[in-house]
Amino acid sequence: RHVELEERLEEASRTVEMMRIQAEERDKLLKGTLAELEQRKKQWEEFRQLLEVAEADITALTDTNAHLTHKLQLAQEASFRNADMAQQLLTHLNSCRAELKAKTTQNEQLKTLASQLRKSGAASQTAAQDGASTLQNADDALHSISRPMVQVLKHHVAVQVDMAAFAGRPGMLKKKQHSVIDISERHAKELDEA
Repeated sequence: RHVELEERLEEASRTVEMMRIQAEERDKLLKGTLAELEQRKKQWEEFRQLLEVAEADITALTDTNAHLTHKLQLAQEASFRNADMAQQLLTHLNSCRAELKAKTTQNEQLKTLASQLRKSGAASQTAAQDGASTLQNADDALHSISRPMVQVLKHHVAVQVDMAAFAGRPGMLKKKQHSVIDISERHAKELDEA
C-alpha cells in the first residue's frame, strides 16, 4: 500500500509539474498576447492620427479645389472677355486699315488732281500772259488803223485771250464760245452799219 501511495504521489507531482509548465506557457502566451495587443493599440493610435491628418488634408484639398474652381471660372470669364475684346480690336483694326487704304487712295487722287490743276493753271497763266502781251502790242498799233478795223482787231484779240484762259475748263470754254459767237455777230452788225 505504501508503494501505491508513492506511485500516486509521483504521478500527482508529474501532473503538478506539467500543469506548472502549461501555466508558464500560458503566461508567456498571455504576455505575448498583451504585448501584441499593446502594439496593436499603438498602431491603431498612429492610424487614427494618420486618419485625422488625412481628413484635414481632404478638407484643405476640398477648400483648395473650391478656390481653384472659382479661379478657373474667373480665368475662363476673363479669357472670354479677352477673346471678345481681341475680336473687337481686330474688327476695329480691319476697319482702320480699310479707312487708311481709302484715305491713301483719296490722297493719291487729290495729289494727281492738284498736279493736273497746277499744270492747267500754269498753262492758263502762260496763255493769259501771252494774250495780254498780244493785246498790248495791238493797242500800240491802233493809231494807224481806222476805227472799224480797230474794233475788229480788239474783238479778235479779246476772243483769243478768253479762249486761252478757259482752255483748261471745257464747260466754261463751251459757254464762252457761245458768248463769242454772239459778240462776233454784234460786232459784224456794227461794222456793216459803219
